[in-house]
Amino acid sequence: MEHSSTGPSVDATSANTTSGCLLAIGRAVASLVLGVIVFVGMVYFVVLTGISGKLLDTDFYTAVLNDSDSYDRLYEVAAEEILKQSESSLVGIYMPDEEELSDLLRQIAPPSYVRSQAESNIELTLLYLNGDADGVDPRIEMQEPLERVRPVLIDYIQGRIDGLEEVNIGHAECSAAAVREFAEGYRQRYLELANGAVPTTVPSLTSLDGLCRRGVFEAVYAVLIAFQRSEGRGLDSLTDSRNELQQSFDDADARGALKVMVEALAGPLIDDEIENARTELDLDRRDRLELIGFLAKEDDDLTEGEIRTQLADARTLVGRIHGMGRVVALVLVIVGSIVMGLLYFRNTAGMVRWPGVTLLSAGVVCLIVGLVLESQAPGSLEGAVGLDAGLSSTATDWINDLAAAVGERLFTGFTGSAVIFIAVGAALFVASFLLPRLRRSMPESEEGDGVYRGAGDVPEA
Repeated sequence: MEHSSTGPSVDATSANTTSGCLLAIGRAVASLVLGVIVFVGMVYFVVLTGISGKLLDTDFYTAVLNDSDSYDRLYEVAAEEILKQSESSLVGIYMPDEEELSDLLRQIAPPSYVRSQAESNIELTLLYLNGDADGVDPRIEMQEPLERVRPVLIDYIQGRIDGLEEVNIGHAECSAAAVREFAEGYRQRYLELANGAVPTTVPSLTSLDGLCRRGVFEAVYAVLIAFQRSEGRGLDSLTDSRNELQQSFDDADARGALKVMVEALAGPLIDDEIENARTELDLDRRDRLELIGFLAKEDDDLTEGEIRTQLADARTLVGRIHGMGRVVALVLVIVGSIVMGLLYFRNTAGMVRWPGVTLLSAGVVCLIVGLVLESQAPGSLEGAVGLDAGLSSTATDWINDLAAAVGERLFTGFTGSAVIFIAVGAALFVASFLLPRLRRSMPESEEGDGVYRGAGDVPEA
């Protein structure tokens, strides 16, 4: 009888042990799977918050451009690249050197103008990619800089003339030969101005008396009228400058005699170059440069339609990743943690401890990765463009500094989200050890009534 009664008890114990082991194994496997899900969701959320959010934020690009000093360095880079292209109209007329050309560009398109154009186009493009605008047509307003070209170049040429050396032809007495020689000297200088060059010297008028200088003026003025007519140019600007030109000869102001005629002689050439620029850039009636059309024109492998298709595809991708991605990531973290806790439903400490361990571990990993990226990524991007890329050294340095600024801004901020997860995980982990002690310290309810009796509860008589 004893033997028969012991057998079923042993079998039940073995079954309970087996089921307990299987339950523990299943719980461990489920915890591992859920831990991976929580970890992936956390990394996904941190990456989306740290990278995707920045790439769709106007302030990110504004900060990068400011950090790399782009609005000031742009002129030096542009001047160097322009001078490498012999067909450039700016190089073809009046031959500015690199420093002068950089200064001219700064006056024609001031940093405030460049900043406003860059930021407005960045904002418009990001509005489209974020789904806040139905279309995107980035453009540069060129009317303002084009209006500055003529006065800026006129001032530049006149400044160059101020530095010219006055040469003495050597005629001390006034004669018809002297008048002709002086007139020819000035005619040559005026032709240089009309053809896009600044003279290197100017004949001095101090050796001639007032009567002779008046003769030179009359001869020069006749030559100028003939030249303007032969070129099909109007005479208004020439006649408007007649009195001032005559005064310069009367005062023996050789440089002034050239400066007075800059507007009349160089102005039409500058206007022609401005019109050529409008045609080459294919500006619309309001002098706006359509960037998508311009890029398609410059790239033989892409059409305007293909560029717009790529932008539309990018917008769709951004909507999927940035819109639902952050929600999905948070759902993975929160739901995964909750389900992991429910696996230990009968063990309050386990319900809190294992989600805490998972969040704490994943947070530490994200923190380490974030610190590594913050310290290493900016330096790795700094040398992204080498000197063999076909760009000038100035452009290469600028682009590398721009890349370094992108890396420094892009790969920061991971630690903030990681620290939050570490704090939550650590709090849960510590709480898992405190809860059992807290429960043991609480007074038990009166047996059988199912009502909790707090410290101040007293059962009724």
